[in-house]
Amino acid sequence: ENVINARRIVPAMINGQRAGALCDLIRREVEMAVDRCAGSVQPLIAMTVGKEPYEEAKALATDRVIANLPTVFFTAEAYIDEALDLEQLLTERVRSMDVGDFEQLLHPVFQEDEWILILLGGILGFIVGMLQWHILGT
Repeated sequence: ENVINARRIVPAMINGQRAGALCDLIRREVEMAVDRCAGSVQPLIAMTVGKEPYEEAKALATDRVIANLPTVFFTAEAYIDEALDLEQLLTERVRSMDVGDFEQLLHPVFQEDEWILILLGGILGFIVGMLQWHILGT
């Protein structure tokens, strides 16, 4: 139904060229969230278990969040579609395009089969011309 929706965007976000940047962003946010949750007891954690186990626990939490990203994104698919409102955004952007830009947007889609359109146009033109010649010429 929709050309662009969360079901099509999420795999590109998770597996695309910029997936590493997304994972880095999520990693930083999760690490900061763990530090915020630990808050004032962080020195106590460092004294009792040490800084290295705390950092390992943060890394484990981050790895689990990143590993579950596809499931989380697909579970939130309806919310993502609603929040991004891509259909409305695309509608507005396409309507605001001038004719030349719109043609440039569509041309690559039809370029592959352009020769078929030209050939069919020629055949139909020949047939109509022959009918006119036959009807009007006699």
